Amino acid sequence: MERWTKNSTVLQLVSIQGLVINDQPYFNEPGLEELNKSESWLKMSLVYNEEVFILSCKMMLCHIRKPPKNFKTFVYEHFRERGESILAAIKAYGDGKAIVGQYQGHSQKSSRVNMSADFQNKLKKMCADLQRAFKNLSNSSTPNQVEKKAKQQAKKKNKNNKRKNKESSSSGLMQSIIGFIKNIFE
Repeated sequence: MERWTKNSTVLQLVSIQGLVINDQPYFNEPGLEELNKSESWLKMSLVYNEEVFILSCKMMLCHIRKPPKNFKTFVYEHFRERGESILAAIKAYGDGKAIVGQYQGHSQKSSRVNMSADFQNKLKKMCADLQRAFKNLSNSSTPNQVEKKAKQQAKKKNKNNKRKNKESSSSGLMQSIIGFIKNIFE
């Protein structure tokens, strides 16, 4: 299995993505690529896709709660724009209206897709957690507004410090003059 390292080329990265980003990545796992696609293996592939989807949702939550350094604005904007679509996909998967990984913005199946109760329970929890996270994002200031506010506060603090320094330096000068005059008259 090829891994992406610091020295990997873009071609290697694209090659790795081709193994993972497809409708049946289970069959690209080491040792499974030669298996026939019987009904039991297709079910195992579906379970694999369900597990990966739940892990992807957990990763989304992690990125929302603690965005990677220097990517806060990008992450927040991304999830503000796509939050509703993500929740719609979760709902479609949970209702059995789409196979995991095949939701295209609308439910395509008229028949229900079978899925485990465990997956449905995990989806309910993920949906609730992501709804809260997306709501917090939409209610919060954008990172640019937060940064502007922080800069304004820093500017104000700096201005106050300069004024205090001026006052203390002028009062220090005044005290020196008064001290000098006192010495003259004593």
